Order: sequence, then structure tokens, then C-alpha cells
Amino acid sequence: MKKRRKYRYQKSYRIKRRKPIFKKGFFWPGFLALLCLGGLSYFFFFSSFFQIKDINIEGEQKVSREDILTGIEGEIGKKILFFETKSVFLVNAAEMREALISAYPQIAGIAFERHLPDSLDVRVTEREARAVWCCEECYLMDSQGIIFEKAGLDSPDLVRVIVSEYPEEIGLGEKAVEEEVLSMILEIESKLKDKTGLKIKEAKATSAERMDFKTDEGWEIYFNAREDINWQITKLDLVLEKEISPEEREHLDYIDLRFTRVYYK
Repeated sequence: MKKRRKYRYQKSYRIKRRKPIFKKGFFWPGFLALLCLGGLSYFFFFSSFFQIKDINIEGEQKVSREDILTGIEGEIGKKILFFETKSVFLVNAAEMREALISAYPQIAGIAFERHLPDSLDVRVTEREARAVWCCEECYLMDSQGIIFEKAGLDSPDLVRVIVSEYPEEIGLGEKAVEEEVLSMILEIESKLKDKTGLKIKEAKATSAERMDFKTDEGWEIYFNAREDINWQITKLDLVLEKEISPEEREHLDYIDLRFTRVYYK
């Protein structure tokens, strides 16, 4: 008998050619979307229509308008890739505020408001001097205890806050006195003026409990900062009215209100 031959059959494969990417279904919609996005980005960020042209500044007194304007213009100018821009949409208010307050300690706060298409409103709030902080030199200080400029001869009505030791590192725009301490000093100064007519020249927090005040008459008052200030001032008023005559006040050294009994010399 003849043997049957065995035949192997192989499947035939056809090689598919890849379509060029621009012939694929997603290419043209994606390309058009990217083109639109690029066009819109250019329009909003680089076209002259939205470039800041007007900067309106209000509220400045101690810091010159020219200095503030220079600082703002230095911050709004940006470079993206190879393009420079001052787009109103790229204004970073937080960065500008931090830069200006750091450069000019007299500024307490600054607010920015964009007005489309090409203007920026700037509202400056400057620090108000509430006291004079003195150690080796004297500086104006606001209600938060932050020093912001050297004190001149035109600030005689402000109480001088004296410190015994000069901090190793402190600069303008930094806190020199804790806000709670300064608040108490200013409160006592105001109440003394209202209730007794005394004017305070200097104040010193010698400890957590003791505060010393020097009057414009040359004598001092010692307060217990942890006791009722109103009652201590009432005791002071009674002593000045009933025990110490105006003539004797010329030779007065101090009045100590820290204890139950009032001591004076």
C-alpha cells in the first residue's frame, strides 16, 4: 500500500500598513483644539489688549508713589518661554504684596484690584505710629509692636517704650514689643490722661508683673500688670488729691501702686 503524504498548511499573514498620524480620527480635532488653546493663550497673556497700561495708586503718604510704582512694575513683568508679558491675568497679588511690604516697612497692607482689559488699582495702607521704641536708637512703632522707621523730632506726643537689652537681630518691619504688652502700655497711658490728667513720657515693662511709667513732671508710677489697672489708677487719683499737694509733686520721686497700700517717695 502507498503511504499517504502528510502536508503542513501555514496560514498566510498580510502586513497592515500603519496610517499616518494625520489620517487618524483623533488628530485633526486634537490639533484644532490645541491650535485654539494656543491662540487663546496668546490673546490673553501676550496680546497688547490685556497688557497693563494704567496703574492707579491711592493711600500712599510716607512711601512715594514713584517707589511703589517701580516696585509694582518690577513684579508684574514676566517672561514665559521667549515672550515678555505684563498681562492683567498674570498679576500675583500675594507675591507683590509680600515684596512691597518687605521693601517698604511703612506699608502695613496693600490691596490690588484688576480692571479689564488693562488697568490695576492699588490701595496702600500705611502703618500708624502709636509709640516710640527706644534702645540704642528710637523708632516709630505701630499698634502691633512693629517698628517701621526712625523716630524724628516731630513725634513728642508719643510714649517712649524703653527696653533694657537691645535684641541681637531686629530690623524695620519686625516686631520689637509683644502686641499684648504694648496694648496694656497704651491703655494705661490713655486712662492716666483721662482720669488724672497726667501725661506719660516713657514706659518700661520691667517684668511680667511690673510696668514703670515716667510722667512729664519727672516722677514715676509703678503698676502691677496682673492686677486691676482701673483700681490702681483710682488709688493714684485719690493719693494725688488727698495726700500730695501740687507743690510736693515737684519733689516727688515715685508712686508705687503694686500693693494694697500706696507707697510714694
